[in-house]
Amino acid sequence: MNPTLYELTGNYKTLLDLAGSMDENELQTFNDTLDAVMGEIEVKADGYAAVMTEIKGRANTVSAEINRLKAIEDRLNFTIKRMEDRLKTAMEEIGTKDIKTDLHRFRIVGNGGKQKMIINDLCVPDSYKEQILVPDKEKIRKVLESGERLPFAYLEDRGTHLKID
Repeated sequence: MNPTLYELTGNYKTLLDLAGSMDENELQTFNDTLDAVMGEIEVKADGYAAVMTEIKGRANTVSAEINRLKAIEDRLNFTIKRMEDRLKTAMEEIGTKDIKTDLHRFRIVGNGGKQKMIINDLCVPDSYKEQILVPDKEKIRKVLESGERLPFAYLEDRGTHLKID
């Protein structure tokens, strides 16, 4: 049975821990064993890359299908909206707000919720404005990047990521 990447990593770390207790006669065997474990890790890494490439391909296919289905949904909803608008216009043109059939009832009703408000931002007096204080992130970043410390902010480590070439 092939060892897992987790097991191989553990084996490699265990070997490294033993490195300090090797004498000259054991050193060559130790290095050969370390190289062999590293070789198995490299094989596993190539396997991971192959599987990740396959999964990425599947994810791209799913994403394309989602986009295709979303486009269909948008067209269907547009068609529904256009039909609703035509029926409403026809009812308004004949002067009725209510049609009742054996299957449905169609009514033109007022929209609910708050009444729409239009504001000309250039003309609003200060007494009708609220002041919102937000941190000036760029100013804080410049101070932190200069090496100065601030009690309310710090720069986090960038971290790392895996790059497969």
